[in-house]
Amino acid sequence: MEGNHILAELCKLEKEPRNNCDKARRQDIYCTAKRRIITDNFNAQRKSKANGISDLCLEDKLYSTREEIFQGWNEHFSNLATPEAADLKSNHTNKNTDVDIIEEICKENAEPLVFTSEVDKAINKLNTSKTPDLYGIMAEHIRYGVDALLQGTTSIIYNICKEVLVPDCLTHGFLNPIFKSKELPTDATNYRVIT
Repeated sequence: MEGNHILAELCKLEKEPRNNCDKARRQDIYCTAKRRIITDNFNAQRKSKANGISDLCLEDKLYSTREEIFQGWNEHFSNLATPEAADLKSNHTNKNTDVDIIEEICKENAEPLVFTSEVDKAINKLNTSKTPDLYGIMAEHIRYGVDALLQGTTSIIYNICKEVLVPDCLTHGFLNPIFKSKELPTDATNYRVIT
C-alpha cells in the first residue's frame, strides 16, 4: 500500500507542470471567450432595435420613463463636465498667488534690462546724414540731444524689452527703393528697400 502512495505522489509531481500549463491554457480560453462574449453582446446591442435601457440608477435616484432616463443622463454628464466651483476657485487663487510670488522675486533680484551706457554707445554708432523718419527725426537729433533725451530713449527701450512689444508708432517708416548696381533697372527685384 505504501508503494502505491509513493507512486501516486510521484505521478502527482510529474503532472504538476502539465497541470500548470493546462491551467494557463484554460485561463486563456476563458479570457478569449469572455472577450468574444462581450464583443458579441456589444454588437447585438448596436444591431438591436430596442437598444434602450428600462431603468437608470444614478446617485441613489431611479429613472424609469424615457424622459426621466434622458434627464438622468443629462444630469450625470453635466456633473462630469462641470468642475466643482471650490476646487476651481482655490486652484485659480493658488495660481494667482504663485504668479505674484514669481513676479515679486523677479523684481527684487532682477538686473535692469537696459543700461543707459549701452543705449548711449548704440546711439553714437548711428549713421549720420541719413533721411529722417516719418516724424522728421534724424539720427543727429538723438545723437546730439540732451541727457533727458538719452534717459527717455533708455526708458522707451526698457519698456519695449519688458513688455516684449514694439509700439506701432515706432514701426512706421518710409520705404526707399535702392537700385542694385550691375542689374537691369527695369526689373523690380533689382531694388532693395531701406526704411
